[in-house]
Amino acid sequence: MTVQSILRQCQTFLSDHQKESAEIESQVIVGHVLKKSKSDLLRDLGTNLNSYQKSEVFRMMSERASGKPLAYLIGHRDFYGLNFMINQNVLVPRQETELLIETVLDFVPPDQPELEIVDVGTGSGCIAIAIAANLENANVIAIDISDKALTVARQNCQYHSVGNRISLRQGDILDVFSGLADVIVANLPYIKSDEIQCLQPEVQHEPRLALDGEGDGLCYQREFLIQSKSKLNKNGILAMEIDPVQYTLLEALAKDIFPMRTVNFIQDTNGHQRVLCVK
Repeated sequence: MTVQSILRQCQTFLSDHQKESAEIESQVIVGHVLKKSKSDLLRDLGTNLNSYQKSEVFRMMSERASGKPLAYLIGHRDFYGLNFMINQNVLVPRQETELLIETVLDFVPPDQPELEIVDVGTGSGCIAIAIAANLENANVIAIDISDKALTVARQNCQYHSVGNRISLRQGDILDVFSGLADVIVANLPYIKSDEIQCLQPEVQHEPRLALDGEGDGLCYQREFLIQSKSKLNKNGILAMEIDPVQYTLLEALAKDIFPMRTVNFIQDTNGHQRVLCVK
């Protein structure tokens, strides 16, 4: 079987299972198995696959059709121009989360000599690492309750050569940080417990610990805001990704906790309130 024929077969199979990006995903899967870039793959359409390569493509194709995220199948994901190792112990980085990075970079004065930044719920470390890669004067403390997630974050720190400026700590929200931060950033679970089973199959493959915001979905975000009050520098900024449908509740909550600060929201590319900011 040639590259061209298995690409067609893979694309048809994924299309039949309602995968909107079947053509692109087919190229990613076959390219991953053959260890070829997209350009090399399309150049070598006449190349024959061996039996092992064919079985691997079919296995990955089947798992993808069942809803397993593509990032888990190939073991990595791009985020803010960087490549991150990803496995089933961490949330798959989303494009909308990049807005957190842009929020932080827009806030930081270019001449600020040193920054203390805390990333809560770091997961794969993508937020902390993207910030550190773009701010050479930043020291980042990255916190997660999951030791398995921190193992992934540690590998990503080493890969991107920022381990000397990122301190990984296991803890619950901000309980392992006792200082004052210039920036506190977080992407915490915000899905209501009774809505987890209604999520798309892809999302249900991700760790529940990174998704479940308990009763009203605000359990961890509420506690995060409360704990941040005493740990945010007077001239600092807090930025937290939110579910847009919860923004009115979070706005009232943030204004109650931070009565002397400005509370506002930043919209994503779809016009949804995506990031809560406290300045």
